[in-house]
Amino acid sequence: MRKETLGTWLIFVGVLAWVPYAILKWMMGLHPPVLPFLAVHLSGVIPGFILKRYTLLAGIMRKLKTQ
Repeated sequence: MRKETLGTWLIFVGVLAWVPYAILKWMMGLHPPVLPFLAVHLSGVIPGFILKRYTLLAGIMRKLKTQ
């Protein structure tokens, strides 16, 4: 699987972490803690962004090293 494809899937899963939170909060009227959902969200979105934009980030790092 390509890095970009894996990155897209990780972002997708990270964003989907908020679906159960929304169901619990707005449809069921509960007050779920935010931190578990935020942890899943960030653990998908941040690595997903890095994988999706790996070529761009690697180019920036190379330019910074040569300065």
